[in-house]
Amino acid sequence: MKILTLVLILSITIASVGCGGMVTAAEAQNSAHPPGFTQSSKIFDQGNGFYDIGAEFLAPAGFSKADLPFTITPGATVTHFHATASWNAACVGDVLAVLVIDGHRVTPIILKTAGGAQNLMVNYDIPYPTGTGAALLHVEANPGCAGHYANMNSFEIQGTLEVQ
Repeated sequence: MKILTLVLILSITIASVGCGGMVTAAEAQNSAHPPGFTQSSKIFDQGNGFYDIGAEFLAPAGFSKADLPFTITPGATVTHFHATASWNAACVGDVLAVLVIDGHRVTPIILKTAGGAQNLMVNYDIPYPTGTGAALLHVEANPGCAGHYANMNSFEIQGTLEVQ
């Protein structure tokens, strides 16, 4: 039974490799794989103009970046962006995350650490038109770790985007 469970877990992990900028937590621990958003990272429409954000970006040592694209109501206005962001790095490093709407960077979030974690409450209440509704969460990270801790860095964000 234990062997069957292990084979099933390995099969699921292998099947998920190569999904457009996404990586599993197990892949992130192997420096041979590129960084990116985990499979469970999502921004989805809850209805009535509310979008839930739940994303984790895994970053090995050195510069890396990725985008998590999504669509919001076109021709509307983003009225609120509230979130909690955290940057967990085993050593000195920084991360930039930004909500991009129709190619325009709207809500920058910058976190730096000398090792450990930084947490930030984000609250943007500046109206911004959605235009075509093309949006993405863009993340750039630059942890300076090496050796065993090189692949133990992550950026997480959970929040709500309101569009009217």
